Amino acid sequence: MSSENCQLCNDIGACRRSTTTDTGDDDSSNNSITIRMSVFHAGVTDWVSRHISNFKNQTAHNYNLNVTIEIMSADSETRMGSWLENIVLNSTEFDGYVIPSYYLPTLTENGQLEDLTDFVVNDMHDDWGDILPFVRRWNAIYNDEIRAIPLTQDVSLMLYDKVLFEKHNRTVPRTWDEYTQEAEYFNGLLEGPNGSPIYGSCKRRGLGCGNS
Repeated sequence: MSSENCQLCNDIGACRRSTTTDTGDDDSSNNSITIRMSVFHAGVTDWVSRHISNFKNQTAHNYNLNVTIEIMSADSETRMGSWLENIVLNSTEFDGYVIPSYYLPTLTENGQLEDLTDFVVNDMHDDWGDILPFVRRWNAIYNDEIRAIPLTQDVSLMLYDKVLFEKHNRTVPRTWDEYTQEAEYFNGLLEGPNGSPIYGSCKRRGLGCGNS
């Protein structure tokens, strides 16, 4: 992996070209890589830093490279939104990312994530088999190409209440605009226990959210 650096995406990972500087000299001081990583939230920065330290030591030993890695944490929703916008607009500010798996389709479709299939086949070997197939399928693969390496077992899926959709003759949304429209329709309807109002959209299980 001397010519590429890793994007770690929730807790998944992908790859993109690095800023390798090679002068042609075998001296490690003249053969260096600088990798800039953006971490989705500050809570995993220490964890990432520990693994980066191991990566740097292995790379220096195996490839005779001097590796410098810089980390920036997107520690607020506003900052994360600005970060994602820059990435979608093909910003080259960062080489690697630690992000939630649900950003995988957006970043892949905008050409930000490398196809890691060959890397997984040739370099990961049995390590890839240690990851549950269900997690690999939903967190790492897009259009039959491996675009990320799962770092956790969490899987983000979107679910809907089929009974309610059929009862109200609503169509399952296929776009974010349609999702917003359906969420607004259902929000506040008296379909909860004892005729209580329901939420139109639930992200994470808050108090009273999803109880119906």
